[in-house]
Amino acid sequence: MLLHVHRDSPPFRTQIAPSTAVKAVTLGLAPELMFESEGERTRLRCTPEGQAGRTRAFAIALGRTTFERSDVTILSLVLTPLRPGSEESALNEYDVIKLVKLWEGGEGVHGAPSAIAEGRDLWFATARGEQATLHKLVGLAFPGWQPLGYGRAPCAADVVTVARNGYRVGTVELELAASECKQLFEDIGRLKRRREAPESGEGWDRAVAVGGILQGLLDFRRIEEDELADVFADVDIDPVEKTMHAFHKGTLLWLSGEADDGSEDEAEERPSLLGINPYLAVPNIVLLHDEERLKKARLREHDLSARQRAALAHRAAIDETEHGLNEIAALLAQTLPNVFHYSSERRLQKRGRSSRGLDDLETLMRRRIDDLSSVLESRVRRRDRWTAVLGVAVGVVTAFLVQQAIEGRPLWIVVVAAVSLFGVFLWLRDQLF
Repeated sequence: MLLHVHRDSPPFRTQIAPSTAVKAVTLGLAPELMFESEGERTRLRCTPEGQAGRTRAFAIALGRTTFERSDVTILSLVLTPLRPGSEESALNEYDVIKLVKLWEGGEGVHGAPSAIAEGRDLWFATARGEQATLHKLVGLAFPGWQPLGYGRAPCAADVVTVARNGYRVGTVELELAASECKQLFEDIGRLKRRREAPESGEGWDRAVAVGGILQGLLDFRRIEEDELADVFADVDIDPVEKTMHAFHKGTLLWLSGEADDGSEDEAEERPSLLGINPYLAVPNIVLLHDEERLKKARLREHDLSARQRAALAHRAAIDETEHGLNEIAALLAQTLPNVFHYSSERRLQKRGRSSRGLDDLETLMRRRIDDLSSVLESRVRRRDRWTAVLGVAVGVVTAFLVQQAIEGRPLWIVVVAAVSLFGVFLWLRDQLF
């Protein structure tokens, strides 16, 4: 999977993480939910009136990807069917979108709540009567691990990581029956090339459902033809191989058709120990690692920049600013280049960085480093100029104190005064300027 130059010293390692605590899980879905769409409160009924919510059952596969240089580990929790073709594990498009909300959260900004309330609208159960959040499920599956919060203390015991305040992404791998996918891929291909949507009916419904999953929108049936064409404008589709992949926010969606019954491809297909195609999951994991490094650098830079011209008591000292710049540079150095060997994984990595804005964020961070470095240089020059002036003043005062000592003043008073003066001088030297 890795380029030749990275094989002897791989930048990360992915391992299967067998769990003795959690091997299967029940997914609970509330019978209805309320969410806001285009400023309106919308009620979505997920089951017929009078019926309770849905439950689905899954096996769980776990993995850990460790990045040695940055000391970051990405935990992978994969929901897989209990068995091939299991009706107990079958999901409709609304179920998939609700799962997508676990890592994409709400559509608004500044911590807008998700349409899905974890533990109430959607929950996980590993025991009778349990209604756990994804955070709790991860805690059960990976004992002793505490997921990072974005901008929050990672070690606090009371931190509960949810979609919009944690580092989460998801890989959705959908496989359609061979008899159903031919027309769908033709329709998506026309949408991408000529912005022509299928006529209303089954073809329209299929394309709209795939678009809804990709966008993570519960009100996807309200979409119009031009909007649907925009959804598929940036997808990568192979109508011959019947595959499609696309990024949207934190989601990597892979859509493919099943091999024909009895075909050689199907006979040779081996299930992944990770529960999902590793050639999809691992590039998405690398993207999340780079996102975490860049966001951490952004938080550090924002704090340093805000404190350069703050009130004296809150101003970042020159030494602290120098140390912070070194930290930011180190975080950027820990992001990875395109380390993959196969062309499909290289395309995924390139498309994902562009789609999620990681390239732009890295460019911004390097510009902010230049700006902070310029501010720091200006402060150092100003400090050095005033150091000479203060040095002369300190010398004069010290000479006066020595004179007082010669004239019989208590020695301890002279020493305390000199030490205090020197301490104030050092503090002013790095803080004042």
